[in-house]
Amino acid sequence: MEILVGAGGWAYLETPKRDKLRAYAELFDFVEVNSTFYFYPRLSTVKSWRRRVPEDFVFTVKCHRDVTHRHRLAPRMETFRALKHMLIICRLLRAEVLVLQTPPDLELTEESLTAIRQTLQHLKESEVKIAWEARPSIGSQIPLEVYELMEELDIVPVVDLSRFEAPQGDIVYSRIFGGWDAMGDEELRIIDARARGSSARKVYLCFHGARMYDDAIRYIELSGL
Repeated sequence: MEILVGAGGWAYLETPKRDKLRAYAELFDFVEVNSTFYFYPRLSTVKSWRRRVPEDFVFTVKCHRDVTHRHRLAPRMETFRALKHMLIICRLLRAEVLVLQTPPDLELTEESLTAIRQTLQHLKESEVKIAWEARPSIGSQIPLEVYELMEELDIVPVVDLSRFEAPQGDIVYSRIFGGWDAMGDEELRIIDARARGSSARKVYLCFHGARMYDDAIRYIELSGL
């Protein structure tokens, strides 16, 4: 099993007078690029990200909100155009995973899932693995049909291992959301036990929140990675 530990971006790393990405890559072996959710970076900028890190450093990419929030995974030209651009970014970064995060108000009915299936089938032939974080509305749960669709299309369900067990599959992708305070040792041990207890060949642990860098470093120390 390979466990990759990182955080949601490098922009907030405190590195006075140093290149933040290079400094980040000295601490962690992977990063989830979150800025691509908000804007489309120039491809020259993307190429510079790849050049500034070691050969074995791993990127994953969060899909632009045009796909998930504006077009809501509908099978239309604008959606496919945005996805094509995201796949180009993944290729330049040699990213194995593209992360889709859908909003809580996205309707996941039988009718909407039929349309979403058409869009996601478009990605099935891609070399990039799709990881989908389907966020439920408050007080509700994600319909079982969503997970059945993920299994059908070989999509990785994103999970927060601080809250839930790891799903079955070759890859586990966890987005872990801490709060304003650092995570406790027991929380980190639970994450580690769930990661190592899975049957996956590769586990991505991506920490988020105000203390994400501290949490990720402490996890590495605690787990002995």
